Amino acid sequence: MTFHNIYIIVYIVRKIKKTNVTENRKQWNRLVDYEIVYHFNSDIIPQSKYFKSESPEQAFNCFQDSMKNRLNSLFVDEFAKHNPYSNQKELLDIPKNIL
Repeated sequence: MTFHNIYIIVYIVRKIKKTNVTENRKQWNRLVDYEIVYHFNSDIIPQSKYFKSESPEQAFNCFQDSMKNRLNSLFVDEFAKHNPYSNQKELLDIPKNIL
């Protein structure tokens, strides 16, 4: 291999890496922060969990999966779309069938 051929290969590899990074950024921009505030029967202080997902349904399904052993004693107080830059919340409807 000559120096020119190596230079071309390095150029192509760098170009591929740059396109992969921009594609990942585009996919990351589709994700939104969702906050779920909840408490258990025995707890007084509410807890919150944050999920990044494309839709509220996906965020709530992730929450259900993470709490599947404790759903019987769980009460969801708030379900919100969270904007981390302005620190504002857009309240969403809590699905009825969480059990």
